[in-house]
Amino acid sequence: MKILLFLLFFAGFANAQKACGFKDGLQEGNCLFYYESGQLQWNQNWKKGKLEGDYLAYFENGKLKAKGTYEKDKKVGEWIYFDETGAKTGMEKYVGWKKNVYRDDGEITYYKNGKINIKGKFMNGVAEGERFFYKEDGTLDRTEIYKDGKVISTK
Repeated sequence: MKILLFLLFFAGFANAQKACGFKDGLQEGNCLFYYESGQLQWNQNWKKGKLEGDYLAYFENGKLKAKGTYEKDKKVGEWIYFDETGAKTGMEKYVGWKKNVYRDDGEITYYKNGKINIKGKFMNGVAEGERFFYKEDGTLDRTEIYKDGKVISTK
């Protein structure tokens, strides 16, 4: 009887650690991935082998690390990032994709006090256009203009 209870408990635990299912050889459904400690690391949704839907990432202490949405394996909409204490550290807003190049309509990073540190735009992960740099008290420090990830002027 004890062995049967142990096997049932172990089977339930192993099943809770199961990432997700597969359909036609492709990842499918809601997938939960865990740290070795048992703490949830990622909560992802998959459709036909591609990330699709809500995405949540966690630090090992259980605090939310990132949240956003995927469509056909590409980030869309607003993504928010946090540090291990739960303070918001950044935000990105994905507004469009052309092939595998995305246009990020805005990225913001924050100081620990919640004030904006840097605000700007990216094209496929490279700084593009105006980027605003703020002091920790929230006042504007400088503005830089970027082209292809390189500073072309500073105000």
